[in-house]
Amino acid sequence: METEVIYTPPVFETVLSWDAAAATTAARCENCTVLLHDDLPDDARCGFAIFEDRVALCCHDRDTGLLRAIVDTDAPEAIAWAESVYEPYRREARPLDRDVLASDESSCAELDRGRTASRPS
Repeated sequence: METEVIYTPPVFETVLSWDAAAATTAARCENCTVLLHDDLPDDARCGFAIFEDRVALCCHDRDTGLLRAIVDTDAPEAIAWAESVYEPYRREARPLDRDVLASDESSCAELDRGRTASRPS
């Protein structure tokens, strides 16, 4: 399964802090594309995942970052909405430099230094 995610650098750093080995392994997989964007809407509270035939909306506690709710739907209108929101941010995002993940001490400060990396077209 192909996977593509967009994180802000602080959110990606949080993902790394939860389980650096698993996050690093996933991010290095050829079928996983991690993109970074500095200004996602509501990145502290919500996110969504688009699958082939559905979308999942995820809501997080602003203070703890813990997942509070998931809304899963196959409604065509919801999928169309999610795709229309996602695509402009995808165009503006930059790819994660996988080489930064080589060390266990990777941080968003190192990731942020890669901001001049080429952006997907």
